[in-house]
Amino acid sequence: MHIEGAEGGAWASAPFGALRLWDNGTAWSQIELEPGVYKWDNLEGALENAQSKGMTDVLMVLGTTPEWNAKEVNPDDYPQPGAASAPKDLAAWDAWVTEVATRYGDRISSYQIWNEANLKNFFNGTPEEMAELTKRAYDIIKKIDPDALVVSASPSTRLTGPFDKFFPAYLKALGEKGWPVDVFAVHTYPAADGDPAARGVLLDAVKGYLTEAGAPDLPLWDTELNYGLAGPGDLPKQDITGARAAGFVVRTYIDDLRYGVDRSYWYIWTPREYPLLGVQAFPGSDAEQGFFA
Repeated sequence: MHIEGAEGGAWASAPFGALRLWDNGTAWSQIELEPGVYKWDNLEGALENAQSKGMTDVLMVLGTTPEWNAKEVNPDDYPQPGAASAPKDLAAWDAWVTEVATRYGDRISSYQIWNEANLKNFFNGTPEEMAELTKRAYDIIKKIDPDALVVSASPSTRLTGPFDKFFPAYLKALGEKGWPVDVFAVHTYPAADGDPAARGVLLDAVKGYLTEAGAPDLPLWDTELNYGLAGPGDLPKQDITGARAAGFVVRTYIDDLRYGVDRSYWYIWTPREYPLLGVQAFPGSDAEQGFFA
């Protein structure tokens, strides 16, 4: 699950088994504001909140790049200019990963290298550069905390062009580096008019690329998903309500068993309606009961 405001004490009223920190102000560019100067407030707040709720399974996303270490700075980068750049100084990446893993130890159970690295507003480097970041982080984390899981960068599957260009090349580069991951990750938002069956088609494509690459038999995580988001192209956002909303939630997690997805992180539990999303998840929402099924 993702939780809006987890860094400030917010929590979901529905049950869930693992927390992913993204859009909580906990990425590299939001913490290391200057070289060697760290603002830990949001990450500390999120981890303290999780600990107080008995949640020990926490996935942290390591990227994005601080502006001071960006090769190029674009205004459309998310969450801020420069964040989508490959780091110009890899030693700074190494230092960041070392700092986080050393400071938090087993309070963070898994680390994801990057979010949606096939989309230019999240990462505008190459698959090979992302594989290098993955390998360096893997080696550092395993030395500090051998029990922590290292999760691959998660490409988004809904735009087939960027996905088909990035994912096979990233897998090839990872293979050449000895597969320095414990978990493969993807994001399976289908098109705006897509349903769980459409998500299944995307998962089939993911599994096909893993097979073609000769990837090892590692867990597969869907680290971000929802339905009804506008696009691709001119497809308008779809509001998924009533029993259909709860049904999408239930079907998603049943399909995980069918497709061999070891876990999925719903995006996002909020205190109120979140206009971006087709399936709303907040207290009293139509989808809420789906999480209790």
